[in-house]
Amino acid sequence: MLFQWTDEKLDWYVRASRASGFHARLADYIRPYLDGRDAVCDFGCGPGLLGLALAPDVREVTAVDISPEAIGFLARELREEGPGNLRAVCADAGEAAASLPAYDVALLCFFGGPGSLLKTIYDRAGRLTVCMMHGAETPGKPSKLSGFVHRKHAEEMAAFLEGEDIPFQKETLCLDFSQPLRSEGEARSFFEAYATAGDRTMTPAELESRLAQQLAWLEKAEDPEYPYLFPSTKEVAIFIIQNDVLSPSLTRQSG
Repeated sequence: MLFQWTDEKLDWYVRASRASGFHARLADYIRPYLDGRDAVCDFGCGPGLLGLALAPDVREVTAVDISPEAIGFLARELREEGPGNLRAVCADAGEAAASLPAYDVALLCFFGGPGSLLKTIYDRAGRLTVCMMHGAETPGKPSKLSGFVHRKHAEEMAAFLEGEDIPFQKETLCLDFSQPLRSEGEARSFFEAYATAGDRTMTPAELESRLAQQLAWLEKAEDPEYPYLFPSTKEVAIFIIQNDVLSPSLTRQSG
């Protein structure tokens, strides 16, 4: 597991998503490709925000993540007000792809696994695979103390799919994912929580200097609960991968 969810990180992530409408907008883009009869499997779902947004539009959603913390959050959401056709599964994506009942559509949001895992998920999807990646222009966010942090990007995904002769459509979106924060102290905790191993080799003076640079990005907001905002956007490359290679094209449903 490359990313370690904590209760604190879940709170920040969900807060940013709901304030910016990030996952709601992703769902708006994906929804026209879906059919009400689809069984959808969301691999590496994190707290399940995309699956929650799309569940009313399909027959069922299975949300899979290896993190007990993320699945625990989603399970609590489902108990409180979640749709009855979404289930949360704590499992490794590869094991889940091999063992879960057949699914029509696979979702992978910010997929970071090996190509072999994508191929397994793609091969088992009955109709469609939708993969969302960091776009080519996504830099290391200012929230990362070390500046640039490599992530799997769209070019790597396109090269893999072309190498496997897998047809796809691709569109790039730029979406807001700004982080609301309660105080400068919470902002400091936010930056420190996302420090990398390299950051931890800094001297105390170097670390304090970098934190000061990050805090300079904060903006004042009018929300009395969250009076600070860390502005951020995500460039998202969306790959629509049709699983029937005999079909010459895949078009979004209208209406």
